[in-house]
Amino acid sequence: MTVPRRPIRWLLVAVPLAVIAGCAELAVQAAAVPVAAPSTRQAQTQPLDGQKTAITVLAQAAPEPGELAAALVQIESLHREIKDLQSQLEIQKFELEKLKQRQRDLYDDLDQRLRREERLTANLPPQPGTVTPGTSLGSAAQGTDQAGADTTTVEASQAKSSPVVTTGATKSVVVGDGSGTTEVFVIAAPASSGQIQAATVGVNEEEAYDAAFDLLKQSRYSDAGAAFANFLRRYPDSHLADDSWYWMGEARYVTREFERSLKALQTVIQHFPESARIPAARLKIGYIQYELGDYKEARDTLNHLLEEFPSHRVAVSAKARLKKMDREGR
Repeated sequence: MTVPRRPIRWLLVAVPLAVIAGCAELAVQAAAVPVAAPSTRQAQTQPLDGQKTAITVLAQAAPEPGELAAALVQIESLHREIKDLQSQLEIQKFELEKLKQRQRDLYDDLDQRLRREERLTANLPPQPGTVTPGTSLGSAAQGTDQAGADTTTVEASQAKSSPVVTTGATKSVVVGDGSGTTEVFVIAAPASSGQIQAATVGVNEEEAYDAAFDLLKQSRYSDAGAAFANFLRRYPDSHLADDSWYWMGEARYVTREFERSLKALQTVIQHFPESARIPAARLKIGYIQYELGDYKEARDTLNHLLEEFPSHRVAVSAKARLKKMDREGR
């Protein structure tokens, strides 16, 4: 049986025609797609290149996992240290406030005790050659050849501390700080050397003194020193003059105005020999001499204090400072 040859011939013709038609269609489609210019393709690829570069830089800068963990541990440790420091700061603030309150209480207690002692002493009859505490010039007339004459003398060892200018019934104490700045305070003498009476404190005096003392208790030492100085100018013959001189010296000691503090404290000793402030004034003078490097004078002052007031409460502080100087070889 023979196979017909006609269909094979048709296939040989149809297949090439189909291939040609497909190629023609592809050519048409390719012609329809716009071809991008070289510059456009470069612009499109630039952002991609920048992102790749940034990623590469970040990858290089990124810490290793171990380094990151160590940094986190260190940060946590710093946080704990900051919390500890804050807690310590709060504790120190609390302790400081307690110390300030204790200091105010001690000032109050000391001032009240000394005032009571002075009032008790002021009620005693005056002895010849002495002055009742509270008189603004703490010395008695050593002779009464002429009524009302001021024949008070100052020992040579004390005269160098505060220049004193006699003007009739008053004396002026010149207080300087060694820098050319001076203050002049008038200390009134008793009206009559034979009639010395206990002084009384007026309401205005008491208020002015308390106002200055309150500044001292508030640790406003510079203001307190100025307030006591103003008090002494307003009330030179006040019964509280020796107290004011002492506290002015105390305030200026804290602010390290040693020359002024020294003059004020020496004024207490020179002009108020019966004042209850003298032991504390001597102690503070020894401290000032120590601060100024006058160690021999400081020793002499503190030893003199111990000889004169061996059982006074300031004797403990004097002994402690002498022991400190021994340890330091001064």
